[in-house]
Amino acid sequence: KDDLHQNKTDKLDALYLAKLQSEHPQRLAYVQSKEYQELMANNRIYEQASHDLITNKNRLHKAIQLTFPEIEHLLANPRGKNYWSIVL
Repeated sequence: KDDLHQNKTDKLDALYLAKLQSEHPQRLAYVQSKEYQELMANNRIYEQASHDLITNKNRLHKAIQLTFPEIEHLLANPRGKNYWSIVL
């Protein structure tokens, strides 16, 4: 421990840490189960899909506003079947 400096940016510290790890390997404190890792991966996919959906809805809404600016005043709720029927 006396050989290590406060900041671990020195080349000698990197070599010393590598040597220390090879001589006395450290175990991971906690290993997540495969099911949990899969759930987290699926959650990331879901979050990305949700984000993409919101982004695409916003782009579509902006394009509709630019193309048909008066459509926002026709209906109180710019969602539903009537709105999309008018847009189509």
